[in-house]
Amino acid sequence: MQGGGNFNLAQYNDSEVEARIDAINKMTNYTQAQQAWGDLDAQLGKLALTVPLYTANDVVLHGSGVKNTYVDEWRGWYDISSVSVK
Repeated sequence: MQGGGNFNLAQYNDSEVEARIDAINKMTNYTQAQQAWGDLDAQLGKLALTVPLYTANDVVLHGSGVKNTYVDEWRGWYDISSVSVK
């Protein structure tokens, strides 16, 4: 898919899929188009494409006078409930 207005966040590029999208977009029968979109969605769903919706690139430092700092495994951020001053 090229151009604006699409949401191909995975940057998936397959000429057969793109041709199918073009064909569905030209359909004038709503019921047939709805079924075709559902079929295409099911086909793409089987590929298990993943899209990172959020990537944190933060760098956080703490001073030498701080103790008990660790990154919480669930959130990926410092657990401030354990931080204290030496």
